[in-house]
Amino acid sequence: MIFLFDGFFLKSNLRIRHTSLFYASSDKATSAAEAAHMAPEELKSKFGGRLAFHGCISTAAIAKLDEAGVETLCRNTLEILMPTHAYAFSPTHQIQDNTPIQNVIRMYQTAHTYGVYK
Repeated sequence: MIFLFDGFFLKSNLRIRHTSLFYASSDKATSAAEAAHMAPEELKSKFGGRLAFHGCISTAAIAKLDEAGVETLCRNTLEILMPTHAYAFSPTHQIQDNTPIQNVIRMYQTAHTYGVYK
């Protein structure tokens, strides 16, 4: 069963869009399809400059990619969304227990290396 939470949070005059996609299963398999129209490129083109973004790092992808793929995914997301000056790096939802720990470490190392506003 796939659950999608999609909503806007209002804080002060800044609108923050938060989207989470997760997969519920008895075997805890991380095999959810990605939410439609939620690719970082599409979000930036549609809402960039008007909304702050939080997430956009696919937990399903992190569970399945190798370390180099995780770094590429995270770096690409940072390169797309950081120029909006309103991006908070985060996985889209909770990291699943079948995600290799080295992928989680690589995800945060990539954010630490490339995800700093100057």
